[in-house]
Amino acid sequence: MGRVRARQGGIEALYPRGFWPAISTPGVLWLIALFVVPFYAIVATAGGREIFRCFVDCFNAELDPFPYPDAHFDAVLACEIFEHFLHDPMHMLFECRRVLAPGGHILIVAGSRRMPGAASLAAKSAMRAGAGLVTVAGTDEVCRAVAANVPEAILLPLPSVEGVISPEATAILLERRASYHATLFGPGLTHEEAVRDFLAAVWADWDVPSVLDADALNSVSSGVGLPDIECVLTPHPGEMSRLMHCSIAEVQNDRFRTVHQAVERYGRTILLKGPYSIVGEAEQPLMVNCTGNPGMASGGMGDVLGGMIATLLAQDLPPYCAAACGAFWHGAAGDLCADEIAPIGYTAGDVADALPRARAKLASSC
Repeated sequence: MGRVRARQGGIEALYPRGFWPAISTPGVLWLIALFVVPFYAIVATAGGREIFRCFVDCFNAELDPFPYPDAHFDAVLACEIFEHFLHDPMHMLFECRRVLAPGGHILIVAGSRRMPGAASLAAKSAMRAGAGLVTVAGTDEVCRAVAANVPEAILLPLPSVEGVISPEATAILLERRASYHATLFGPGLTHEEAVRDFLAAVWADWDVPSVLDADALNSVSSGVGLPDIECVLTPHPGEMSRLMHCSIAEVQNDRFRTVHQAVERYGRTILLKGPYSIVGEAEQPLMVNCTGNPGMASGGMGDVLGGMIATLLAQDLPPYCAAACGAFWHGAAGDLCADEIAPIGYTAGDVADALPRARAKLASSC
């Protein structure tokens, strides 16, 4: 996997070889910090620069000369993100311990009568990602499914109407919000009117860092306002097309520009899923994920990713870092499944089960 090293104004960064011809449009960040995504969680330890070199060496990649010496960069580059942690080794050690240590109470608001499995997958991935406690809030059918598949989860049954969460559930969540460190909204909720009314009422007073996925994003595209709190939005191309009121072809034609525009429109961290997922946030460089494989193009993978990012938010990672680290880790777990099971045919549950092994492998790479 090749990379190119660039130096501009005393700052070094890396971008993946083969990407620069396609994304060198002025005003679009084409200098991609491909390998920074695991740094916050894994590489922020004493001797960071030496570890950085070890991390690079483990991919056996060559460094080529930067082809555009006069290029202008429109965002902070990769090394500035982790260089903050190089000033004080004790501070770095504290940060690393805080991120890698299990903990946090995650609330997952997900599922419906027709899609109870989404909540189970999200809950399982949160547990495998190191959450201390996971509470699933959903209809009775969802709670029964979670109890059968993730016995470690706490259940919070909510009022329902025709198999989906009712707006009457609003008060129940708001009364308990202080118990949670991060929330995942969306997987399997459906986009019925009752769900939109419920989310609008909850988000009007919600103050817990959140991940919005799936039907939560569909509600946003229908006009429901975002909660006034740190959020990560995790659309696939179809959901992004609805959020941006354009076609899927337009999204895919220029994914980098689309992420920039989504960040500008919504003012939140955006993770556009797909091959080479892209993470964007205001005044930050776009990050392109290098892990994952075609076998991950199956149902439930997004539910697993949502539970992971919510867990990282609960462990005090900023949304931008939580999204980038989550995408990298999620793809690395998928790569393990492709190696250990088969390139095609493994499931989202298999990826969730592989998360601890993927974390151990990434940590040992340094």
